[in-house]
Amino acid sequence: MWVAEHDPAGVRVTPLVEDSRYVEVEPHPNAAGMALIGGVLDAADAEAIDQRLDMIAESVCPNDPRSKRQRRAEATGALGRL
Repeated sequence: MWVAEHDPAGVRVTPLVEDSRYVEVEPHPNAAGMALIGGVLDAADAEAIDQRLDMIAESVCPNDPRSKRQRRAEATGALGRL
């Protein structure tokens, strides 16, 4: 309040989170042939991706020995190859 009153040019404007959206894919530092993916997304977009990963992961044979987390990871490849 005091800064705004006495030095309007000194007021810091916090950037909007929406302006900081990103997705990064990087090689895994300790596992050759693996990668890390992460980012900040719109909540609706993230929910849509989450649901799609679940849908793909749950569509495999019931005898598939992989965990749900592993099937979701494999589902990202399916999405990337569409």
